[in-house]
Amino acid sequence: MGGGRHQKGSRCAMSWRRHGNRSSIRPPGLGQRQRAGWPGFLRAASACLLASWTASTLGAEPAGPAAACSAAVRTASESHDYAPLSLAFPSCLEAARHGDPISQFNVAAAYERGREGGNGGGPDKDLRQAFEWYRRSAEQGNCRAAGKLGNFLADGLGVPRDLALARTWYLKAAEGGNEVAAHNLGAMYANGEGVPRDMHEAIRWYRRAAAAGYRSAQSALGWRLLAGQGLPRDLQEGARLTMLAAAQGDAQAQHNLAGMHAEGIGVSRDMVEAMKWALLALRGAKGEAMQRHFDGTRALIAERMSRAELDRATEEARSFRPQRNSPAPCVPSRPPAAPP
Repeated sequence: MGGGRHQKGSRCAMSWRRHGNRSSIRPPGLGQRQRAGWPGFLRAASACLLASWTASTLGAEPAGPAAACSAAVRTASESHDYAPLSLAFPSCLEAARHGDPISQFNVAAAYERGREGGNGGGPDKDLRQAFEWYRRSAEQGNCRAAGKLGNFLADGLGVPRDLALARTWYLKAAEGGNEVAAHNLGAMYANGEGVPRDMHEAIRWYRRAAAAGYRSAQSALGWRLLAGQGLPRDLQEGARLTMLAAAQGDAQAQHNLAGMHAEGIGVSRDMVEAMKWALLALRGAKGEAMQRHFDGTRALIAERMSRAELDRATEEARSFRPQRNSPAPCVPSRPPAAPP
C-alpha cells in the first residue's frame, strides 16, 4: 500500500513450468499492502500539485513559500533531481506552518525520507514528525496524506501499530480517490488484517483500485479472473487487466503475460510476444529468487523459438517504454496565502 515504500509487491505471477512435454501455469497468492518508494512519493506529490492547480482555478492561488515549495516538487518530479526539494524545505515548512495542506504533505515526506535518503539539505529522518504533518494535511482533505497515515498505522512507523485506525484512514483516502489506499484496504480484507476476512469486500476495493489505473490491482485482479479464483473465470477481462498492468511496467503482470502468450490463454498464442514480455519481466524482477524464476520462464520460451524470432522479441523489448498512470488528484482546500 502506499507511501514510503513499495516493498511488498502483489505476488500474482504465474509459475510457468513444464511437466514432461506439457507446461502448466500455477498461480500464487494475492493481496499484500503496497508502499510507494521515493519516485512514488514524487508521483503522489505531483498529484498534490495537480490538486494545487485545481484549487487555484477556484481562486486559491498558492503564493509565497507555498509556491516555492510546489515549484521545487515539480522540478524534482520532472528531473528526478532531489536537490531542489532539500533547498526548498524551509519554504515548505513555513507554508506548512501557515496551514497549506500541500506543503504539509511535502514536509511530512521530507521527514519520512530524511537526509540519508537522498534528501541532503533537508531534515533528519523523524517518523513521528512525518506522521504529524501527514495528519495535518489529511485533516484538510488530502487523500494522499490520508493514505500515508494508513501506512504508518498499519506498520507502526513512528506511532503504535493500530490496524483499526489504519483502516479508517485507508477508507478516507480511498473514498477521496487514492487508488493505492483502495488496494491496501482490499488487502486488509483479503488477509483479515484488522477486519474479518471478506473476499467479496476485498475484490470490491481491488476493482476500484484497478479502475483507477493502479497496476498492482490490475495485475492481481487479472490473474484472479484468468484463474477463476474468488471470481467467475473471465479470460477476456483477465487478459485486459493483465495487459494494462504490463504496459505500465508491472513485472509480475509482464511475467504472467509471457506465459499467457506462450500458452494462448486469453490472448493469441505468439512466441515473439511471449519472449518480449518475459525479457521485460526479467528486467524488472526484484531479488535473486524472482530473477531466477523469471529467467527460467524465459529459457522455456526460448526453447520453442527460432533465432529470427528471438531477435525480433529482443528488439521489441528494447524499444518498450512503460505507460505512466498519473495518480488522481485530491483537492484539499488552501487557506489564504500567508503574509510575505
